[in-house]
Amino acid sequence: MNADLDIFSDGYVAFVKEDCPTCLLIEPVLSRLSELGQLNAVFSQDNKDFPSLDITIDDSDLRLSFQHGIETVPSLLKFQDGVEVGRIVGWLKSEWENFCESPDLCSESFQDFSPGCGSLSVSPDLPLRLKRDTDRDWVAVWLNSQRQKMRLKGCMN
Repeated sequence: MNADLDIFSDGYVAFVKEDCPTCLLIEPVLSRLSELGQLNAVFSQDNKDFPSLDITIDDSDLRLSFQHGIETVPSLLKFQDGVEVGRIVGWLKSEWENFCESPDLCSESFQDFSPGCGSLSVSPDLPLRLKRDTDRDWVAVWLNSQRQKMRLKGCMN
């Protein structure tokens, strides 16, 4: 459990799926963030071995993707003191470099833009399936994820 807390303490986590061309494109960027010690975990929605990093975690049950309100992959979330303080989706090189405060995140010739793909966690039946599969109240998890989105948009304190 402490390892889980460390993942979401300070730094970044990414949500990806192998069946997304943009996620395949940014695999070297994720590797670079990992080398820099900035990326705590990569949660993969469809292949526990993608990307091939020591910090890749299987999220094929989509629990964490759902809990964090992931609608698009890739999504890069920034945490400080265990609280999400920002996120970006898709790939825009300048946005990722600014967000990660890493101007040398990738080479000059690296593709500048690629839109994200739909997350597997937006399936309409997922909340019911998760609720059925566990005693945890996934409606509350969904509400919390919606509140978090509103906070990030500046709609709530």
